[in-house]
Amino acid sequence: MRTSRREEFFSSLLDETEAPDLATKAPDGECCHRDRHIMPTPPGNTNTHERRHILIADDDPTFLKIASRVLGLRFDISTCQRPEDICDRLQEGDIDIVLLDLYFDQVETDCTGFDMIEKCRDQYPAIPIIVVSRTIDPKDITKALDLGAFHFVTKHFESTELSNLIERAIRNAFLEQHFQSQLTTDALNLGGIVYSSPVMQSVIDRVRRFASSPLPVLITGESGTGKDLVARLLHDLGRRGKPFNAVNITSLPGSLFESQMFGHERGAFTDARESRRGLLEQSHEGSLFLDEIGSLPLDKQVALLRVLEDGRVRRLGSETERKVDVRVILATHEDLDARRRAHEFRDDLWYRISQLHIHLPPLRERGLDALHIADAFIEKMRGPVKAISEDAREYLLSKSWPANVRGLIGLLHAASLYDSDGVLSRRDLERAEDSALGNDEENSEPIAGPTVDEDCVLPALPIASLLPHLRGESSIRREFRWQCLQYAMALSPKNKQRAAEILGIQRQTLYSWLDEFGLRKSKTRREDEPEEEAPTGS
Repeated sequence: MRTSRREEFFSSLLDETEAPDLATKAPDGECCHRDRHIMPTPPGNTNTHERRHILIADDDPTFLKIASRVLGLRFDISTCQRPEDICDRLQEGDIDIVLLDLYFDQVETDCTGFDMIEKCRDQYPAIPIIVVSRTIDPKDITKALDLGAFHFVTKHFESTELSNLIERAIRNAFLEQHFQSQLTTDALNLGGIVYSSPVMQSVIDRVRRFASSPLPVLITGESGTGKDLVARLLHDLGRRGKPFNAVNITSLPGSLFESQMFGHERGAFTDARESRRGLLEQSHEGSLFLDEIGSLPLDKQVALLRVLEDGRVRRLGSETERKVDVRVILATHEDLDARRRAHEFRDDLWYRISQLHIHLPPLRERGLDALHIADAFIEKMRGPVKAISEDAREYLLSKSWPANVRGLIGLLHAASLYDSDGVLSRRDLERAEDSALGNDEENSEPIAGPTVDEDCVLPALPIASLLPHLRGESSIRREFRWQCLQYAMALSPKNKQRAAEILGIQRQTLYSWLDEFGLRKSKTRREDEPEEEAPTGS
């Protein structure tokens, strides 16, 4: 009988896996035995063998035969050709992982691999699924991972790499079960993210689904929503124990971007007195978090895209490329799709980083989460404040929180300084806000903090002249104004005129900034407040 080209390919793959060097590297059962000392058997697994048990679901009998022989060197194998048989097989309780095809064209069935991913993840969430497909289609990858698949590989797999991926998937499934068991005792706090709302539960679900994927993840949301916490949680759930590095792109001037990201060799430029690894090399086998990715100049986006595509870096001054295994996590508060349509962000980079997308809702859309965050903050402080009154809780829910979680925490921290009986009241919150605005009563006690003497002359910060030169969209300028407000109000909490002088801006400009962040109540203008026009560039 004439051999088909497909069978020739599988036969060549089998010949390679039966080579003596592979048998030497992975003797029967030895590698799995070592891993069992590292990772306990996941709950619910009744398999008494040392070897893991794989279920391969594919409609191609030739692939089932060859894959069984290749992976059988290291695992116990079961197979099925109909997707409907998968759940029946999992019900027996001895399967550790499923290798699943997406399209079952050679058998009569109404189910696809996508249907089975959704069904298996619903009924058997502790069993990971790796998709094994003939081709790589970005839409198929995104859909499969979004439904809960652990990873996506082609049928042209390398046996050792796939075997290691299977071991990692099973290990991560156990870690996920461990985190889930912790949630039963601390149901509103995961990795520092405090929540109870359905909208945040969907965010956490996506974090769990994406955590183990090597693909880049894009996190979007307004400033102060906790994008850094989500990035850290992605790392902890996927690559805990490995390096985690974070950098804000706005802190890297264009001239330093390549050196910081890719590293440099000695003598590559002036003052390069020794070789240095870049952030990508430092994050090998771990995660690199790039915050404010929308601020990356177009000419630097090309270099980042190349790393994401081939996983190789070249230090400045070097002719050698180095392979790196880095999970890149990116965050922005800008609309990158709109930036792309305006030709301010590269199309190819956008499509590359947006396959796995997590959007964080603003605090005003999270229902009672503001109260849960406030309770968690009070508990974490372990200070004299032990509780929050009912009127204070109602006040917290009534606010729109333009600065999101960051603004909430800042207000609670300031209000706790006014508490006198261990219960944070609405009056404490209002006094904290008034103090930041310089509207506190004359006979009230001043807030404790880094104040300065009235006779002390501070040099004015050139804020008004800096603002027009800030790169990026208005959201970046808005964050800059928020940081300036925090600085000025800490130094002069009761005198708005002096706070404006510290920043080098007009007092009316300071008022407009306070209004922007919801920090000033609408009051009748005082007689000593002159009419001033805010600079148009603010």
